[in-house]
Order: sequence, then structure tokens, then C-alpha cells
Amino acid sequence: MGCHYGTICNKTSYFRTPCGTEQGIESTAYLDPTTQRLNLEYQSRKKLAATYIDLLKPYHVLACSLSPVESMTSSTVKKLIKLGTDGEEEKLENSARFLTKARRETELSLMKSHLPLSISDSAFVRYDEKQINLFRCLIIPGGSSTPYAHGSFIFDIHLDNYPTYPPTVRLINKPEDVRFGPDFLPSGRVHLNYVSESGGIAQGTVWLATNTITDVILMILKLLSDENIVERARISGTPEEINRQNRAYSNVVKMATLSHMIIDTIRNPMPEFEKAIKIHYYLTKQLVLKHVRDWIEDADRHLPIDYSGLLEDHNPKLVKVIRSKEKFLQHLRDSYLELEVQLELLKVKVAKMLPMSNDQTPQHTEEHKENREPRSRIDLEFHN
Repeated sequence: MGCHYGTICNKTSYFRTPCGTEQGIESTAYLDPTTQRLNLEYQSRKKLAATYIDLLKPYHVLACSLSPVESMTSSTVKKLIKLGTDGEEEKLENSARFLTKARRETELSLMKSHLPLSISDSAFVRYDEKQINLFRCLIIPGGSSTPYAHGSFIFDIHLDNYPTYPPTVRLINKPEDVRFGPDFLPSGRVHLNYVSESGGIAQGTVWLATNTITDVILMILKLLSDENIVERARISGTPEEINRQNRAYSNVVKMATLSHMIIDTIRNPMPEFEKAIKIHYYLTKQLVLKHVRDWIEDADRHLPIDYSGLLEDHNPKLVKVIRSKEKFLQHLRDSYLELEVQLELLKVKVAKMLPMSNDQTPQHTEEHKENREPRSRIDLEFHN
């Protein structure tokens, strides 16, 4: 049966004109309600993604003054890195302590072009011209399945005898008495073993001088995007036991991520990342809230979980807090309400940070406050 004029052809997604030609649909008026809703959601997300890049690109990779850190000596590096032969140790002693200018420029160029900047995953970098052996990185994973989702994880990447030997990575905004996984040590150091791979690096045993800081940051992002936390510890047990321990560990990570790495970060952002953090959470507000609601629904559907094993060894204090399903659920619900408050407060904070529209003037009388134009480009596009 042919398609009638003014209807949607069942076999195509084109609008058929009287002459038999087909035109792409510019309006959703002819679509069924479900398709219209999905189309609007897609367009809204597409618009959000474009605005995200537009507003956060200036804060992606920047030079700034970083708070001083203790300089690492070669002897410290030897303790952190498993060395091979005596010849390698001698090479370590004699190698350059700092990046060459050419290598540094190459590293910065790679960061700007290869590190993600999106509503799904983002990585922001700060470097100090006076501390050439230090980079500070903010990583915000956004994967739907990871318990680290939407958290702001800030790492110091120390370079000593780099690139002959790999950098040392530390999670510097780690809350006290919280361990985010087997790879995240109590000291804050991130345990990374390297092996060269085509297109990057992955867990293994070998570091090559051709690897880059960008590779290291992407490897950390991969850890934060992984939902199988317990499997990284290589513990023995049946698949059911591993799954049980992984769910338990994920619950603690969700709680710590929500309380410390999202809410506390919005309240008191690190100065060098303040603008990036506030704009990010303002733009992703609805995505973050939906993700936390999903966590609450998921916890409510499952029976109480046994928190013994690896998790109890790593996070004994947190296990005592959320050992019962009711306590864990109540913590998530209370944190969700606080998150709503903090995200709502960002409206005013972000509006003040961004430039005013060209057609606006700073003079506004009290009687015009209710009807005046939005203060910033971000308000022109989103009124959430």
C-alpha cells in the first residue's frame, strides 16, 4: 500500500510529497508521541553536548600556579618502581630529572587534542611553569554502569626521570578512611602497571619511553569507568562470590563518590578547577540526578548485601555505617536531597562566572528584575 500525502512512510523516515519525492522531516508534528519524545531528548542532549564543549573548552588544559608539593628524589622513585638490572638503576641516577621543553610541548599538545571533553567523560589538566615535573588532573567519568560516575577525582602526576620511568600518580582529594578500589592505595597513590599497546597503555609490566602522560590519564579514566572493582584485586572465589563482593564494594564507592567527590566538590571546589567544576555540574545537573536516582532504585530492589571480605579489609569504617540495606538507602536518599540543593545553588554561581550577553547592560531597576534577560549564555540555552 502506498504512502499518502501528509503521512509518514512506514518503510522510510522521509516525508513524501505529492510529486513522489521524499524530504527529510524538519518538524516532529507528524511523529507519534513516543518518537517525538525520543527525538526531543536526542536534540536536547545533542544541544547540551555542543554547549558543554563551547563553555568548557577554555578550561581544558591550562597553566596556573599549583600548590607546592614535596619533590621526589631518585631514591623515592626506586622504592615506588620495581627496577630490573643494576644497569637500569645507573641509568635512573644519570637520567634527566625534568622534561625537555620540546617533550613538554608535545605532551601538552597531545592532552589538548586527545583528552576527553564531553558530558560522558572529561579530563582537565593544570600545569605550573615553575614546577615542570608536576601535572594536576581532574577526571570526571560519566559512564552509566560505573560506581565512580560523575565524581570529581583529582590526581597529581609526578614526573621524575620521565619518560625513562613512568610518573607516580596520587589521588589528592581522597577523603580520609576511604579506599576507592584495589588500585587506589590508602596513601592516595594509584597503583598502575604499564605495558605498551597499540593506541595506548594498559595493565601489565613494561613502561616504554614512548608512552605519554595522556596515555596515563586515559588509563586512570579506564579504571574509573570499570564496574568490576573486585576483579582487579585478582581474588579467588566462585563467580557468585566475586559478584557479591563486587556489588558490596560498588555500594561503598557509590556512597563515597556521591558524598565526597560530587557534593563536597561542588561545595568546596579546588581553586584551579573551580570554574570547570561549577560549569560541568550545572550543565550535567539532570544527568547526575537521574544517575543517583538509578542507584537508589537499584539498592531498593536488591536484598541486604554481605559486606565481609575484601571490602571490609579496605573500608572497615564505611562498612559499619552501611552494613544494613536501610542505612545504605537512607544515606543515598539524604545525599540526593543535599545534591539537589547544591546543584540548584549553581544557577546563580555559574551565571556570575560567565560573560553577559551583548544586548544586556549592567543597569537593572528592581521593577525589571523579574522580566530581564538571562545574565549569561548558559541561561539563554538552559533553564533547568
